[in-house]
Amino acid sequence: MISYRVANLAKKYTDYDMIQRHTELPTFPNGRVQLLYTFLNQGQRHSVEDSELFSLVTALVQMGLDTHEMIDVQEEDLGEQDMRSRQLKVLGGDFFSSRFYQLLAQSGHISVIALLSDGICRLNERKMSLYDRMKKHKLSSEEYVQESVQLKKQLFLSFQNMIAEQQAELYDQFLTSVSLLDLLVEEREAASDVERSKSRFAYLHVYENESSDVRSALAKGKVTPSEWNELINKHKTIEVLTKKIDQSVLLVQGLLESQVQDHVLCEELKTLIEPYFIHRASA
Repeated sequence: MISYRVANLAKKYTDYDMIQRHTELPTFPNGRVQLLYTFLNQGQRHSVEDSELFSLVTALVQMGLDTHEMIDVQEEDLGEQDMRSRQLKVLGGDFFSSRFYQLLAQSGHISVIALLSDGICRLNERKMSLYDRMKKHKLSSEEYVQESVQLKKQLFLSFQNMIAEQQAELYDQFLTSVSLLDLLVEEREAASDVERSKSRFAYLHVYENESSDVRSALAKGKVTPSEWNELINKHKTIEVLTKKIDQSVLLVQGLLESQVQDHVLCEELKTLIEPYFIHRASA
C-alpha cells in the first residue's frame, strides 16, 4: 500500500502564520482528495508522483474556491481585524488557485490545466444557479443537499476519464458518498450559528416549515441568535442532520462491503472513511 501524503504536501501552501493569525481557512477536503489519489493509483495508469500532483492541485483549487466562498460581502463598515481577515481570504484564495497553474505548468501537464479549468467553469455555473434559486426561495432543503453534493464533486469529476475504466463508476459512487458526508458534517457544524446558517440547509429547513411571519423575519435577517436556537430546536434541525450523517455512513460502509472486491483498494477506502465514523459516534 502506497502511503498517502497529499494532505502533508499541501501544508507547504496552506500553513502560513499570517493567514492563521488573522483569518480562518476552510477545512481541507481530505476525504475527496484521498479518494481521487487512491483511484488514480489503480491500474498503474499514472505514476505515484503524477497521482500526488493531480490530487494536490485539485485540493489547492478547491481550497481557493472555498476560501473565496467564506468572504463576507456585506457592505457595513468593518473593524481593522475584520477587514484584514477579508483581505487575507481574498489573497489566500487567489494564492491557492495560482499554485494550481504553476505546479501543473512546471511539470508539463498542460492538459490537466484545461481539465480543471473546465471543472471550475462548470462548478461556478452550478453555484450561480443554486444561489439564484435560493434567493428566489425556489429551493427546498433536500434539493439544496443534492445540488451542494454536485458542487463538491465537480472538480474531482474532472479526472474521471483518467481513472481505470473498470473503476470509474465505483469512483463516482464513492465520490458522491464522501461529498455528501463532507457536506452534512459542515452543515451540522454551522447549524447553531444564525449567521453561518444563512444560505445553508438549516435556514432552508426552518424556512420551509415555518409560518409566513417567521419566514419574513428570516428573509430580512431579523432573527436573533436566541430566536434562531429556539427555531432549530423546535424543528430538530441538528437531529435531522445527525440522522442523515448516520444513514450516509452506513450507506458508504455497505458500498464498501458489496462493491469493492480488490483487497488493497478495500483497505485504502476503509482508512479513508474512518474519520466519518468519528462524526457519527460524536452525534
